Amino acid sequence: MHKIWLPCSLTLLNLACGFFSLIFVIKGDFHMAIRLFLLAVFFDAIDGRTARYLNATSDFGRELDSLSDLVSFGIVPATLLYTVMLHYDDKIYFFEFILPAIFTICGALRLARYNIINSKDHFVGMPIPVAGGLLFLSVLYLNHLPHLMMMGISLALSVLMVSNIKIPRK
Repeated sequence: MHKIWLPCSLTLLNLACGFFSLIFVIKGDFHMAIRLFLLAVFFDAIDGRTARYLNATSDFGRELDSLSDLVSFGIVPATLLYTVMLHYDDKIYFFEFILPAIFTICGALRLARYNIINSKDHFVGMPIPVAGGLLFLSVLYLNHLPHLMMMGISLALSVLMVSNIKIPRK
């Protein structure tokens, strides 16, 4: 158990950065939100590598990583989507309200499935860090697109997370 403290600390830094990114999304400070989101990406990228390097992988670490990823790459991008749509159009309609929830739910389903499938050579469905990153960046940098297109991107990413598409691991 003593070897897992470093990778788990990195995972908790992912979670903390995701949480603070969420706070800045809510405050409307998107520049700080993206900095913290990118830090979450960094910590997510190195926590698993560190665990494997130290031969310190564990069920606890995998579950903690999934919970952190749900916040950083599920809830944060979905909240950003909702916040930006609300900011540009104070009339939130049903789909603009429900699609961020669908994205988060599909992310949770994706992570739960990931934790029970033990595939060393491929992912099943788009990993939530990829989907969350694409949604986050598309909302921030493509926010001039019509809401219908943004909602389509969100729905497509949601479906890809829970799809049976096999994506090779690098």
